[in-house]
Amino acid sequence: MYTKTNTIKSLKTGINYFPNLDGLRAIAALSVILSHIEAARKHAGLTKAVPNSIIGLSGNLPVTLFFVLSGFLITTLLVREKETKGQINVKAFYMRRMLRIWPLFYLVLLISYLVIPFFFPVSEKSISITGILLNSLFLTNFALGFQYMAPFASHLWTIGVEEQFYLIWPLFIKKISKEYLLRTVFGVFVLISAFKLILQLNSHTSGFMSALSFSWGYSKFNCILTGALIAIIIPTKKESFSLLDNIYCYLCSKTTQFFTISLLAVLMVLQSAGNIQIPQQIYACLFAIVILNAATNKCTIFNLSNPWLNYTGKISFGIYMLHYMVAEIFTRTFSTYLQTHPMWLQTIIIYISVYTFTILLAHLSYKYLEQYFGTLKKRWNLTKTTTS
Repeated sequence: MYTKTNTIKSLKTGINYFPNLDGLRAIAALSVILSHIEAARKHAGLTKAVPNSIIGLSGNLPVTLFFVLSGFLITTLLVREKETKGQINVKAFYMRRMLRIWPLFYLVLLISYLVIPFFFPVSEKSISITGILLNSLFLTNFALGFQYMAPFASHLWTIGVEEQFYLIWPLFIKKISKEYLLRTVFGVFVLISAFKLILQLNSHTSGFMSALSFSWGYSKFNCILTGALIAIIIPTKKESFSLLDNIYCYLCSKTTQFFTISLLAVLMVLQSAGNIQIPQQIYACLFAIVILNAATNKCTIFNLSNPWLNYTGKISFGIYMLHYMVAEIFTRTFSTYLQTHPMWLQTIIIYISVYTFTILLAHLSYKYLEQYFGTLKKRWNLTKTTTS
């Protein structure tokens, strides 16, 4: 029998680091590279080696996982800070996010705008003033929808979505009292999902509506809120045992865990075979259960903590930010050479090269860029509630 006391492992101890989540980050970051390698091969005039169904799966699922994970972590930390300190230091929250995301984000943009156009052909729209402004101001999801993405950096749309979420969320959590938090967040989830549906239904009416629907459809704010909802049900007091505590214990049971992982496997096999298209919201709910158990359940079956996965998870932000540019540069630079080889050898060369260079660059980014700005968090006393 699962109880709140013998299940929860992290929130009452003040732990701000969840090693299992580094494993999930690692898997997501390494998986998304596959879809962008195949996209880069197509752009370079090379034949794709992976079916479209698998490409779509490897592109969408890791991003959905990242979004659910972001919503879970940020909401967990904000709720904990509010409960332990009685308030949320919004300014410190913004500074932590800026120091974590902005340095590498703007480095990639600088390379995209100041280096790539001198070596590779790019569209005028991608380097227009409108495109530069949209991308520089973290409106990258709208840049994607209206085709203003920076050269070799279309994947940055996810960073814009997260920054838009981070801009509003601490203010939201700060203002809403705990007793109304769950129902309010659920209400926001319903409204955003409804707005997304309305845009999709009207996307055929004009080019503007189609682009707006595409921008919002890719944004997946509903997936971020799924992570936020699962974070809110985590119990924080031993003395009470509410309905939410019962839900938490049910989601942490071994039966639920086995059912979740089995259903995920079945759905991914069906979708990769091209037999069925699964809504991302279903995956988001299943990922939320995986994350909840990996982060807080002492009896989790999702044990992803080992030195290699942990370190890969630590550098996963660099992996995600740099991999697409590496894939595009490599395939375009060596396309003529690669075409002289049979498909199987071409595929091996591309995958080994892109993964190797991406991980190496991510390691260097983490060691010399991200850790430097991480020390500023400590110097400015901003690290008390951060996990990433």
